[in-house]
Amino acid sequence: MGICYIVGAGDFNTPFTPKEDDLVIAADGGYDHLRKFGIRCDILLGDLDSIREVPKKIETVTFPVRKDETDSFLAYREGVSRG
Repeated sequence: MGICYIVGAGDFNTPFTPKEDDLVIAADGGYDHLRKFGIRCDILLGDLDSIREVPKKIETVTFPVRKDETDSFLAYREGVSRG
């Protein structure tokens, strides 16, 4: 695996171009940023309370809204486990 990119719901205005072997994880609302810039998403992860539309063809890992970790931390942990 190459680089693991994690995009959250915060400010995002620096698009990037992932290579084929890179992993792109959207932490909840980060998915909307990726869509806006046309960046592929490999995994959508989180409680999904901040995104406009849940995609059907992307691997999605859903967590409850009430949890101890943030969506970004869960995305980080997922990236580490796949690295």
